[in-house]
Amino acid sequence: MESLKIKNYALKLRRANSSDVVDLWKWRNNLDTRKNSINTQIISFNNHKKWYLEKKKNKNVFFFIGYHRFSKYK
Repeated sequence: MESLKIKNYALKLRRANSSDVVDLWKWRNNLDTRKNSINTQIISFNNHKKWYLEKKKNKNVFFFIGYHRFSKYK
């Protein structure tokens, strides 16, 4: 699946890939994200990357990036 357009809205979904690991880490460590997380601590990039790569190997885990059609995340 390349991307999924949700009805007539500009919101799309695509599968996450290895080039997203830094953005996902930044989003994970964002203050608002941490306030709403079970683990509120800042995660090191090395720990995040290790977690991400382990999850990507799991066939039962799916990562998607939601983005606006004019976003850099296409």
